[in-house]
Amino acid sequence: MSVVCIQENVVDIERLKSEVSVIRREHGGEIQVCINNKGTDNDFTSGNGKSDNPQNFIHMNSRFQGTYISELISDFPEYFRWRIMCIKPKSTYSIHADHYHMEKFYNIRVHIPVITNENSYLVFFDNELGSQGKEMFEYYNLQAGNIYKANTSRLHTAFNFDENLERIHIVGETFTLKEEHHE
Repeated sequence: MSVVCIQENVVDIERLKSEVSVIRREHGGEIQVCINNKGTDNDFTSGNGKSDNPQNFIHMNSRFQGTYISELISDFPEYFRWRIMCIKPKSTYSIHADHYHMEKFYNIRVHIPVITNENSYLVFFDNELGSQGKEMFEYYNLQAGNIYKANTSRLHTAFNFDENLERIHIVGETFTLKEEHHE
């Protein structure tokens, strides 16, 4: 299983939505806003997308200090490079695998859904995609109010087929040695 709910109904979703809404307005509706930086305070963009070393993003941007967001992520001190990530309506991420030093580690992410809908999914593929053929996959609709852990080392994507609503998650990551990790 690629996704596991680790905490149910623990998030004050209205409070979280309110904070995320304000922050996204402050950043012009950007689809990714970094919560952490690698030493330059209030750097909200350098950890977006691919990063040279995600483990460098351990400093909380002062904008987030004292917020409910910082309170939530403080429960996961082994995680770093926290971001607010948005998928616009009728959009999808490219299919990819998160694999920093993949030969030794699994990439594990915590997802805290903020805004979701019945038409947004996190999808994992069993194999590398070929040019033709049938592929097996598993998909998950992560619910706001819960906190999830996902092994994103496999090929995966996220999509939002809703006509009007964005899908917004707060996401942090860590690495687990392959010999120590058991799904």
